[in-house]
Amino acid sequence: MAWNTIVTEVGFVASIVALVASIAVSWYDSRSRRVPNAVTLPLLTLGGILHMPGHPLLWLTCALLFMGWQRQWIGGGDAKLWMALAWLTPPRQEQTAIVVLWSVFLLTGTFQLFWRWGRHRPTFGVSEPAAWRTIPFALWLVFAYVQAFAPGFAG
Repeated sequence: MAWNTIVTEVGFVASIVALVASIAVSWYDSRSRRVPNAVTLPLLTLGGILHMPGHPLLWLTCALLFMGWQRQWIGGGDAKLWMALAWLTPPRQEQTAIVVLWSVFLLTGTFQLFWRWGRHRPTFGVSEPAAWRTIPFALWLVFAYVQAFAPGFAG
């Protein structure tokens, strides 16, 4: 069995696990304001194993997320969850994945700002649970792997 086939099959299962984990972690984060390492680190490790040495855009994304965490623009658990999902990207789709990831990140962030504004709450300088923002990207990951299995499926 070719390495790309193994990566695609394991990645597909991992993307489903990542979607379920994103939903579960979002619920947990909304109540505890924490994203557990027990979820993010195994996904990050698996993604690293499947995609080492990794596409330069994956490394740049991780560096930007790390910088955002250091500047307190994003929580550490949220940053690790985004990194884990980025590393689970299907082979040869890294460029598309990074565009989708940052689009989801910016659109959900904008939605969150307008939500706060509409509820007459401070829009900036507020720390709120944000793991829910990974769910649309996790859905895209599952779709991307389905497309990798059946290229004609998505049109």
